[in-house]
Amino acid sequence: FAPDVVIISAGFDAAEGDAQGKMRLTPAGYAALTSMLLNAVDCPTVAALEGGYNVSVTSACCEAVIRTLLGERIALPPLQ
Repeated sequence: FAPDVVIISAGFDAAEGDAQGKMRLTPAGYAALTSMLLNAVDCPTVAALEGGYNVSVTSACCEAVIRTLLGERIALPPLQ
């Protein structure tokens, strides 16, 4: 697996607080998933917003993903 570029279809309807997805993924969870992806590839990676139905939740998740793409590491909560 050696892609030239990775494009993330960034939908946030699985985020905690989004009534449409009814799931509980936090912004830190999205950051962790993004970080795992970045660690698995060695190529340019971009994200395209494609969903999320709660503006405040979507913006928090977008911020977490963008900060991770820019190299910032977000403190993750301990696993339970």
